[in-house]
Amino acid sequence: MKKKILVATVLSAVLVGGVSLKIYADNDGYELYKEAIIKTHTLNSTTMKVESTVKDNDTTINQIEMEVKYNLQQKLMQGNAAMDMEGENQSFDLAYQNNGFYIKNSDQDVNYLVKDAKSQAEKKEDFKSIHNPELMRIMEHVFDALTVSVHDDFKVINKEQGQKEIDVDLDNGDIPVVFREIGQYMVKKGTKAHENVTMKTTEYPFLSADIISNMPAFVSDIQIDKVKVKAIITKDSIIKNQTFLMQISGKDQQGKKHELEIHMKVDNHDMNQTKLDSVKIDKNKQILLDHSPLQEAHHF
Repeated sequence: MKKKILVATVLSAVLVGGVSLKIYADNDGYELYKEAIIKTHTLNSTTMKVESTVKDNDTTINQIEMEVKYNLQQKLMQGNAAMDMEGENQSFDLAYQNNGFYIKNSDQDVNYLVKDAKSQAEKKEDFKSIHNPELMRIMEHVFDALTVSVHDDFKVINKEQGQKEIDVDLDNGDIPVVFREIGQYMVKKGTKAHENVTMKTTEYPFLSADIISNMPAFVSDIQIDKVKVKAIITKDSIIKNQTFLMQISGKDQQGKKHELEIHMKVDNHDMNQTKLDSVKIDKNKQILLDHSPLQEAHHF
């Protein structure tokens, strides 16, 4: 019943808002960034480098560096990833081909294969349901309306070769109330789901040692203190690179205060020009892996 009320409220806001939504969204920086996000997600291929760091009270609790190349038309993906979980370092080679995902630990001499649980037809139907054009249009208008108070905070700097830089720097008081409330709820649920999670080699044989996540679980006094984004957008409205910073504070179940800092950097190059060849994998050094533990580890 609550879900129905929420949907009705959202739809009412869209219908009542009408033309005014377009007026609210009429900000160069906001519109440029929104368009770039949409167009970047339509890339057929790219080479992407991702760096992510999470700190708790100034102590780094995990770091991840990853480079991924993909080509949707070829149905191929290849990459590598390195992670540091409080001193436990592991690195992996990754590949997707022939409807299967391969992962190989650099300390091991075997490829683990996770086969797709769904057929291509089922995945297409899932994609259509998630990316329904009418629903996406409605959600875009709702998002425009809810974020109207921060549209002017999307600053634009003209760069060389027709590129533009978008800068956003929001403190707690700048973030729209509805997003603060949603964000606090997501932080509470997300940190709880990842509190003291142990990935054991018995369940995840591609790990060379057990990995323990020491993410604190926030239960009270949760605040999103800062959100900072800097993006370089090409003349074709594609996000070339982007940095993201979020600072969150709150207390755990024992009343200890935590200040969590999440930093991410993403670089795209060879956009729509990345070509791949299939990886040669020795079938004698290939083990089929049950995908269910992987799903359980990412249940939130």
